[in-house]
Amino acid sequence: MRALLAAAGVVVDHPGSPRVLDGLDLTLIAGRRLALLGANGAGKSTLLRCLSGALRPSSGAVLVDGEPLRHDRRGLARHRQTVQLVLQDPDDQIVASEVRHDVAYGPTNLGLDAAEVATRVDHALDALGIADLARRPVHHLSFGQRKRVALAGAVAMAPRVLLLDEPTAGLDPAGTVALLETIEVLEARGVTVALSTHDLDLAWRWADEVAVLVGGRAVVGDPGVLLADDDLLRQAALASPWQARVLRAAGAAIPTPRPRDAEDVVAALGIRESAIG
Repeated sequence: MRALLAAAGVVVDHPGSPRVLDGLDLTLIAGRRLALLGANGAGKSTLLRCLSGALRPSSGAVLVDGEPLRHDRRGLARHRQTVQLVLQDPDDQIVASEVRHDVAYGPTNLGLDAAEVATRVDHALDALGIADLARRPVHHLSFGQRKRVALAGAVAMAPRVLLLDEPTAGLDPAGTVALLETIEVLEARGVTVALSTHDLDLAWRWADEVAVLVGGRAVVGDPGVLLADDDLLRQAALASPWQARVLRAAGAAIPTPRPRDAEDVVAALGIRESAIG
């Protein structure tokens, strides 16, 4: 497995406040889904900003393919072609009044020619399923549509890594399903995705690996192990996902691979679906 993006001993201090990240180590493996978990203020967004290059750590380093990120103009410009961060609130990221112009903003600033920019924008709009919104004013869009526009702007940069900060926040269940389907499309194109979330049920279902932030550091491991660890979750001010609670209430061990959805849990418990239908 190839290490694509990593935090090595990252420390982030804010004057007059407790240390946010305290020697944190984390590695993103190409092609593996990573979910960042932690209470409010645990440092999830701060870590994503460090990994994206938007925030320079007080000490420690961010590594891409094993090489330290250089926080100069050239180094950051190169980094943004590899790693893109999508913020929780799309209105903090959208800069243009029309959808197509907004998605084109990043590629245009790379100095690409008009034909290449247009191709990237078309591909990004198609990937996000919003080609029909290309000429719409951004302020006429719903919150979920604006989330997709912000994500399309990141996708148009053709990154290898997408960092998503609370991507399902503010979305209804249908919007969440649509977003996860879009992530699958991007992964099929070779993009590695990491996301932060408060939704442990989602992390249990979706992630290949989870990183639980506690005391400025990350405890990293298999979701079926860490998200069933009551002591760890208590330290992190988190609650077990329903899948783990149901299995334990029934006196069942959590199998490997873990049962991700309701049908898997039913099968793990040896219950015939007809008995609960």
